[in-house]
Amino acid sequence: MGEEGDGRVAGVDRDWLGRVLDTVRELGGLTDLAPTLDAVVRGVCDVGGFGSAAINVTDADGSVVVRAVCGGAESLLGEQASLDTWLDLLDHASRWRDLRYYRHDHDQSRVAQLATWDPPRHEAADGAVADGPTDPWHPEDLLLAPMWAPDGSLIGVVSVDEPAGRRFPGPEQLTILGLLAAQAGRAISAAAREASSDDRASLFGAAFECAATGMAIVGSDLEVVALNDAGRALLGVAAAGDLVGEPFAGLVDGRDAEEVEGACRDALRSSHLRPTVECRLPSGPGESRWVRARVARVDSTLHRARLVLNLEDVTDSRRAMAELQHQANHDMLTGLPNRRLAYDLLDQQLASVPADRAVVVLACDLDGFKAVNDRLGHATGDELLVQVSRRLTNALSDGDVLARMGGDEFVVVSTVHRDRDGVGEQLAQRCIDRIRAPFALTAATCSVTLSVGVATSDHASDLDAAGLIDQADQALYGAKAAGRDRWAAHPASPARAGRPAAPDAGAQPRRARYLA
Repeated sequence: MGEEGDGRVAGVDRDWLGRVLDTVRELGGLTDLAPTLDAVVRGVCDVGGFGSAAINVTDADGSVVVRAVCGGAESLLGEQASLDTWLDLLDHASRWRDLRYYRHDHDQSRVAQLATWDPPRHEAADGAVADGPTDPWHPEDLLLAPMWAPDGSLIGVVSVDEPAGRRFPGPEQLTILGLLAAQAGRAISAAAREASSDDRASLFGAAFECAATGMAIVGSDLEVVALNDAGRALLGVAAAGDLVGEPFAGLVDGRDAEEVEGACRDALRSSHLRPTVECRLPSGPGESRWVRARVARVDSTLHRARLVLNLEDVTDSRRAMAELQHQANHDMLTGLPNRRLAYDLLDQQLASVPADRAVVVLACDLDGFKAVNDRLGHATGDELLVQVSRRLTNALSDGDVLARMGGDEFVVVSTVHRDRDGVGEQLAQRCIDRIRAPFALTAATCSVTLSVGVATSDHASDLDAAGLIDQADQALYGAKAAGRDRWAAHPASPARAGRPAAPDAGAQPRRARYLA
C-alpha cells in the first residue's frame, strides 16, 4: 500500500483511519449499554464528522426515546416519539444504502412530533436541495441510520446533523455512520437479551422461593445448590445454606437413594427426559414423608447443566391410597385378608414354594353360628366373628395367613415341611381346640365349634389357589357330615395318618362356597 505525501494512505486520511480504529477498539471493550451508546454517539461526531447526533432507542412500551447525544444536544435526552411516527418517516425517506435521507422540502408533518433542538444554524443556499456529496446541507435535512432486529422490528435510529463543511456527507462519513449504527444496534440487542434473561432469572427466583411445593436445584455433580422454603421445610432445615453442597440422594431414605440418583442421571443425559420418582425423606426419629420428585435438566451459558427438582409431598395421598387398597383387600369387620387377597397370596405361595415344602390350606366353618346370629342378633354375631378371628390368629405360627372368605367361613394358608407328617392336621386340631372354649359376648355367653377341611399341595400337582381351596372345601364337607367339631383331609392330599373323619364314599361333594 503506497503512502502519499499529504498524510494519506491509499487515498484514505491516515489520522482519520487511526481515529476510526481507536473507536472500534473502544467499542469492542464495552459491555454495558449506556457507555456503549455514549461511545457510539461520540464516534459519530468525532470520527464521522457530524456536528451533532442522537441515538433513539425503542422501549418495551413502543415509544422511541433519545438515550445518547453529542454536539450540545443534551436537552434532547429522554425526549420520545411514537414508534409509528418513526416508522412512517423511515418509510417515506430516500434510501442511501442502509441509511435514510429525508429532505427539508418533503412533508414536514411527518417530523412535527419528533423532538428538535436549536444548534447554531448557517444559511443554506437559496433553494438548495442536497442530492449528493457535493451539495449543500440544509439545516432541516434529516440523515438517519435505522437499526433493525432480525425479526424486522425497529431497534432504534441514529440521527445526525451538521455534517462537516455543511455539505452532504461523503462516502467515508456515510460508512462510519452505518458502521457505528450497526454497533449501537448490536449493543441494544445484547442489552435487551440480557435484560430479558435477568427478568426470567428474577421471575424464576421469585417463583422458586414462593412456590408452595418444595424445590431443589442440584448441580451436575448431584449436589444441592439451593433449596426453597418449602423444600427446607420438607427436609427439616431452617437456614438457606443448610444442606447446600450435600449429595441430594444422600438426603433421602437409604432404600430409595439408588432410584433417586438414577432418575437424576437420566435427566442429565437428556433434556427431553423428565423422570419422576417417589422417595421417602426422613422427617424425625423413625418417621419419614413420601415425596414425588419430578426432575428436569436446565442448561445455562454460565454453568454446566443443572437439575430442578420439584418436590411434592404425597404422604397423605399415599396413605389414602394405601387405605383404599387395604379396604379392597381386607374384611371390614375383622381386618383379615378377604377372599380376593387370600387367592392372590395362595397363588404366590404355590408359585414360590420350595421342593421340600408343601402348602396346606384349611377351610374352616363355624358350627352353630346361625343359631347365635338368629337368637342374639347380627351385632352379637359380628362380635362373635371378631373374637373367633382373634382366637384363630393366636393359633397360627409366623408366616401363616388367616383370611375371612365371607359369613362364618375362614381359610388358613400355611407352608410346612414335607417330611413332617400331620403338620397340617395338627394345625387344624389346634384351631378347633381354640374355638371350643365359650365366648363371653356383650349380650350373652355362647359356644360354637369349628369344622375344618385340610388340603395339601403336591409339588408335582398343577393345582392353583382355586383348585386347592376347592379340595379343602370338599374335605370340610366331609368333616361336617362326620359330626362336626373335627377336621378331615381331602383324599387327593398326600397320605396322612390319624384322620378322625373322611367323606362318605357315596357322598357328593358340595359346591365350593369360596368361589365366586
